[in-house]
Amino acid sequence: ETLQRTLDSILSTHRHLYIRVERVRSRRTAKKIYIELFIAFPSDLPFGQVHTSVMTIKHAVSERFPGADIVVIPSL
Repeated sequence: ETLQRTLDSILSTHRHLYIRVERVRSRRTAKKIYIELFIAFPSDLPFGQVHTSVMTIKHAVSERFPGADIVVIPSL
Protein backbone atom coordinates (compact mmCIF):
# COMPACT_ATOMS: atom_id res chain seq x y z
CA GLU A 1 0.00 0.00 0.00
CA THR A 2 1.34 3.42 -0.90
CA LEU A 3 2.02 6.14 1.63
CA GLN A 4 -0.74 8.35 0.20
CA ARG A 5 -3.29 5.54 0.14
CA THR A 6 -2.52 4.66 3.75
CA LEU A 7 -2.88 8.31 4.82
CA ASP A 8 -6.20 8.55 2.94
CA SER A 9 -7.43 5.46 4.77
CA ILE A 10 -6.42 6.83 8.19
CA LEU A 11 -8.02 10.20 7.48
CA SER A 12 -11.19 8.54 6.22
CA THR A 13 -11.44 6.52 9.44
CA HIS A 14 -11.26 9.75 11.46
CA ARG A 15 -13.53 11.79 9.15
CA HIS A 16 -15.97 12.47 11.99
CA LEU A 17 -13.33 14.62 13.73
CA TYR A 18 -12.87 17.35 11.10
CA ILE A 19 -14.55 19.27 8.26
CA ARG A 20 -12.01 18.69 5.49
CA VAL A 21 -8.41 17.92 4.68
CA GLU A 22 -6.95 21.00 3.05
CA ARG A 23 -3.60 19.54 2.05
CA VAL A 24 -1.42 16.50 2.61
CA ARG A 25 2.32 16.70 2.05
CA SER A 26 4.56 13.71 2.47
CA ARG A 27 7.99 12.59 1.42
CA ARG A 28 10.36 9.76 2.09
CA THR A 29 14.09 9.86 2.44
CA ALA A 30 16.32 6.85 2.79
CA LYS A 31 15.86 6.89 6.58
CA LYS A 32 12.71 8.86 7.42
CA ILE A 33 9.14 9.72 6.41
CA TYR A 34 7.89 13.29 6.72
CA ILE A 35 4.14 13.94 6.83
CA GLU A 36 2.28 17.24 7.06
CA LEU A 37 -1.51 17.26 7.34
CA PHE A 38 -3.45 20.52 7.02
CA ILE A 39 -6.91 19.86 8.46
CA ALA A 40 -9.91 22.20 8.86
CA PHE A 41 -12.07 21.99 11.97
CA PRO A 42 -15.37 23.74 12.76
CA SER A 43 -14.76 27.33 13.87
CA ASP A 44 -17.00 26.86 16.91
CA LEU A 45 -15.13 23.80 18.16
CA PRO A 46 -13.39 24.46 21.51
CA PHE A 47 -9.60 24.57 21.34
CA GLY A 48 -9.30 21.59 23.68
CA GLN A 49 -11.41 19.45 21.38
CA VAL A 50 -9.37 20.53 18.33
CA HIS A 51 -6.20 19.57 20.20
CA THR A 52 -7.64 16.18 21.16
CA SER A 53 -8.68 15.51 17.55
CA VAL A 54 -5.24 16.54 16.25
CA MET A 55 -3.54 14.21 18.73
CA THR A 56 -5.89 11.34 17.84
CA ILE A 57 -5.11 11.73 14.13
CA LYS A 58 -1.38 12.11 14.78
CA HIS A 59 -1.37 8.98 16.94
CA ALA A 60 -3.19 6.97 14.26
CA VAL A 61 -0.65 8.06 11.64
CA SER A 62 2.30 7.32 13.93
CA GLU A 63 0.99 3.80 14.56
CA ARG A 64 1.15 3.09 10.82
CA PHE A 65 4.45 4.94 10.31
CA PRO A 66 6.59 4.48 13.44
CA GLY A 67 9.44 6.98 13.61
CA ALA A 68 7.87 9.30 11.03
CA ASP A 69 8.05 13.07 11.53
CA ILE A 70 4.33 13.96 11.64
CA VAL A 71 2.88 17.46 11.83
CA VAL A 72 -0.85 18.14 11.92
CA ILE A 73 -1.72 21.78 11.27
CA PRO A 74 -5.29 22.68 12.25
CA SER A 75 -7.28 25.53 10.79
CA LEU A 76 -10.72 26.84 11.71
